[in-house]
Amino acid sequence: MVSGLLTYGSIAIIVVSTLIYHVAQKSTPSDINPLISLIVTYVTSLVICVVAYILFQNGNNFIDEVKKTNWAIVVLGLSIVGIEFGFLVAYRSGWNISKANLFASSIIVILLIPIGLAFFNEKISLLNIVGIICCIVGVGLIGQ
Repeated sequence: MVSGLLTYGSIAIIVVSTLIYHVAQKSTPSDINPLISLIVTYVTSLVICVVAYILFQNGNNFIDEVKKTNWAIVVLGLSIVGIEFGFLVAYRSGWNISKANLFASSIIVILLIPIGLAFFNEKISLLNIVGIICCIVGVGLIGQ
C-alpha cells in the first residue's frame, strides 16, 4: 500500500509540477532576458531547497552530504538549464503549450530506449515496440 502510494504519489507530483512548469514558462514575459528569468527561477529554487533541507535534514551534516555528489549531479544541473532555456525559447518562437512538450517528450522517449537497453539493462516487450512505433508516428503527426 505504501509502496503504491509512493509510486503513484511521485508521479502525481511530476504531473502537477510539469503542468505548472509549462503554464509558467508560457506565461513568462517575452521582453525579459531569458537568462535573467532563469537566474530568478534558480534563486527561487535555491531558497526553497535550503529551507526544505533545514526543515527535513534528518540530522545529516551538510558538508558530508555535499561530499557524496558526483559528476551526474553536476551534469543534471547543466541539463536542467538546457531544458529550461529550450522551453522558454520554444514558447517565445511560437510553439503551442499543447504541442511543445508532447513533441519533445516523444522524441526523448524514443532516444531513451536504446540508452535504457544499452546502459541500464532494461528490456522491451512486443507491446513496448508497438508503443514505440506509435510514438514515432505521433512525432511525425505532431510536427505537422
